[in-house]
Amino acid sequence: MSLFSLKIKGDGYKLLFFVSLIPATLVVILRGLVGTDTETYISILDQSIFSIKENARGIEPFFLFFAKIRHYFDLNSQYVLNSFSFIIIFILYLFFSKNKQRSLIFCSLVFPIFFYDMTMNGLRYGMAFAFACWFIVDGSNSLKLNKSKIMYFISFLNHKSSLLFLSFKLLQKASLKNFLIILFTALIIFFALKSYLIYKIADYTDFVSPSIFSGSQPLIITFLILICNTYFFKSNSRRNLFLLLIQIFFYIITKFTYAGIRFQFLELFYIIVILCNDENILRYKKYIFLLFIIGFLGFLLRLNNFISTSGQGGSPFLPYEFLWEN
Repeated sequence: MSLFSLKIKGDGYKLLFFVSLIPATLVVILRGLVGTDTETYISILDQSIFSIKENARGIEPFFLFFAKIRHYFDLNSQYVLNSFSFIIIFILYLFFSKNKQRSLIFCSLVFPIFFYDMTMNGLRYGMAFAFACWFIVDGSNSLKLNKSKIMYFISFLNHKSSLLFLSFKLLQKASLKNFLIILFTALIIFFALKSYLIYKIADYTDFVSPSIFSGSQPLIITFLILICNTYFFKSNSRRNLFLLLIQIFFYIITKFTYAGIRFQFLELFYIIVILCNDENILRYKKYIFLLFIIGFLGFLLRLNNFISTSGQGGSPFLPYEFLWEN
């Protein structure tokens, strides 16, 4: 349906975007124990207020706020979690419905690659990513407080990994020499402090990456997106080269810890959102069509992950269960 918006003039695309998002939203807010991390989130929300306060340091402030609301009003944890997911969708809609370019980027890449994982699995990072969108596309160098910086601060309150978005912005503006120095220095530091960093770095640090293919999915999708963008927007060559090198850096980290995969997908989201700033080319329809093909490939890879873990754990993605089936 989103491809039809190319033929729609004015703000008519917004209605089409809204209508096309309704079925996907219903899948999210009517779900039961669906999504790898859903069971963990439910267990956090089900904790007593004393346990919540005791573990407050390990829970991001925004999600902690929802946990306290559930306790004080004695709400159903599943309902609270699904409401959290709905807010993520609403924030995404606010940002990507602003213009036709953004809505097409959402439909071609964000939705197939990130939507269900952001809203049904990694909800804290999903909320952080949604709020960070304004900061990612903000091209101003001013230090003055504005909407994008406020949104970025809220993003940080949802997930500390949002700090990497700022790092990507700063690295983009560095000279090639300084960029390579920073990247190689970071690599050396990682290997020098590998054991400590793997322990501290992220949720998946207790596991060692099982094969050379770990992290290949985000690397392939990133490579295809950047090649496509560079072909149609030659002026982005330097930026895209830097972003690709960062992705390769995270891919190397993936060989030692699954945390690297989290970082790969975090940068992939940054890359996709920053595409919203690229427009006004003669072959725009061909460009968007290629992005849809890449997004479809990304969706197939994600779907393969869902199928391969079907029935595993307390809240797998498949088989899908409705809220009232719990």
